[in-house]
Amino acid sequence: MFSGAWRILWHTKDVLTLGFSVFPLALFQNPTAQALYQYTVLALIFIWIASVLYCIFTVHRSPYFNEIQKLKWLLFILGLPYFGVLAWFLRVHREKKDVAAANQTDTASNPHDEEK
Repeated sequence: MFSGAWRILWHTKDVLTLGFSVFPLALFQNPTAQALYQYTVLALIFIWIASVLYCIFTVHRSPYFNEIQKLKWLLFILGLPYFGVLAWFLRVHREKKDVAAANQTDTASNPHDEEK
């Protein structure tokens, strides 16, 4: 019925949802609904993989952490994939907000007045 890749993704769906289906069983008797569900799960898996890869690269490139802290973040992201990715995104957002606030206070305290 399914090719090898679809079989793997279908079993991945069972693992991710712990065997519990979001949709009623009667809905899976419709082949269109089943295909739509499979494509949705496939898209979510690709989005998750892309977000994990993005987090790994941004942790590696972050100038604010030493090597031990980077290793801790990488283990946290890989060990707790969903929570680790969310925590890293929140950390990066807070870091950008802090840098923007620091830049605003620097420009407010040291205005560059060009007198002619």
